[in-house]
Amino acid sequence: HDTASARIRELEESIAQHGLLSEEHKAATSRIKELEESATQHHALSEEHKAATTRIKDLEKSAAEHEVLYTQYDSASERIRELEESAAQHALLYAEHEKAAVRIKELEESAAHYDSLSTQQDAANTRIRELEESAAQHEVDMKAYESRMESLQEKASDSGNNTHALQEALDDTSKKLAEALTRASTLEQQTLELQALQEREQHERDEKEEKLIALQSQFNKAETELVNHKHRHEEALKEAHEAHASNENLKEQLHTLNESISNDASSQEVIQKLEEDVASKSGEMEALHSRIKELEGTKEDSSSEIASLKMQLEELPSFMERVTVLEKQVDDASRMGAELAEVKERMRSMHSEQDVAQLRNEIEVLRESTQSSFMQLSAAHSHKEGLEGMLSDSRTKCMKLMGDIESMKAVQKSMTEATTGLNDELNERNYKMQEQNNNLDAALKRMRQAEVEVGELRKVLLHEKDGRAAAEAKLKSMGDETVFNSGNISTEALHKAHNSKIAQIERSYEQMITAMNDESKMLREQIEMGE
Repeated sequence: HDTASARIRELEESIAQHGLLSEEHKAATSRIKELEESATQHHALSEEHKAATTRIKDLEKSAAEHEVLYTQYDSASERIRELEESAAQHALLYAEHEKAAVRIKELEESAAHYDSLSTQQDAANTRIRELEESAAQHEVDMKAYESRMESLQEKASDSGNNTHALQEALDDTSKKLAEALTRASTLEQQTLELQALQEREQHERDEKEEKLIALQSQFNKAETELVNHKHRHEEALKEAHEAHASNENLKEQLHTLNESISNDASSQEVIQKLEEDVASKSGEMEALHSRIKELEGTKEDSSSEIASLKMQLEELPSFMERVTVLEKQVDDASRMGAELAEVKERMRSMHSEQDVAQLRNEIEVLRESTQSSFMQLSAAHSHKEGLEGMLSDSRTKCMKLMGDIESMKAVQKSMTEATTGLNDELNERNYKMQEQNNNLDAALKRMRQAEVEVGELRKVLLHEKDGRAAAEAKLKSMGDETVFNSGNISTEALHKAHNSKIAQIERSYEQMITAMNDESKMLREQIEMGE
């Protein structure tokens, strides 16, 4: 009885221990459920991480495409800048060519006019020399006639027998008068020729005025072309500013993309915006390529014109030398006009009234031709000054355009520097994202390994639970003391083994949870640092 009582007490103690073990088993079961829930959450997080990884890869692809498009945009901008510089140089050379062509035409016309004037001046000089010679001869004849008349008067007063000599002298004077009449007829014919020359000069003056009107129209056309080129340059500046604004917009979108990596909905919107920007950039690149082709075509067309302009500019100094020669000829003509005035005075004292009137008419004609030549020369000088003023205006406009191009170069340089900074920042962020992806992959591997260990522990716990239920059933079914004692001993051993297993499982779970918490903290810190 005492042994039975002791055995009963032992059994009661074992039952109490079994109750404690059942409570511990319930706590372990709840702990296992919590761990299963955390594993489920971890699995969901792994799925989200996979989706985020795929999304990051898509974003990296779009960023690479954007970088390729930006490099193409840089090359296109460089090409556009080169073509704009060549177009500006071509416009300047074309304007200089137009001015040189106009100046060359004017100089050729003035040279032809001055050649005609020089021929007329030579004819007038020869005529003046002939008139001077005839006047000198007439003066000599008059002196001889006066001397003869004096001698005849002396002889007539001395003797009346010299009538025959007087008759001869009268015959000589009649011959000289006939010669004077013939000279008067020749002078009238020369007057008619001078009038014809004057009419021809008037006709040439009218033709020159028509040519001046045509040159004015060409100049207006050149001005319109210059205005059109300025408008094209302003459009290119506007396109460059729009490209700069789009680049700034892309910077802001990249900033918002880096801030919204953790949020799927907002990142989706940002990706859509980036795709739309890429599509718009592709359209802009096609437009830029078409414009580059057009500018290359215009450049090929204008190469021959530039060569001809250079040849004409090389010939310009010879025309300037001809202008100086013509100015010297005009000075000579003015000096000859003064000499004509002196000749007029001398002729007035030497010739008769009719000869003086004819000479006066000739001198008037020469004066009018000289005045017309002076007027044409002054008009040519004024036109030259106007062309020089236009050239200075075009030079100032060219300097202004060069300043605008320099500012565009500065803007392009700043855009290139900003793009380089953005590329460096993107590379750094891609490197950090790669490290985070590697860390997340390692964490996923550890979580899968923990899930495998959890499954094995579940199997062990189920096996222990089945063994414990079988032992309890065996204890209830058997009443023999020996069997009871052996069953009690085996039950206690099983309880101890079960307790040790549960403690080991709890320790492994706690270690796993602490490791996962530490790893999640580290990943969270890395993500915050990346943001």
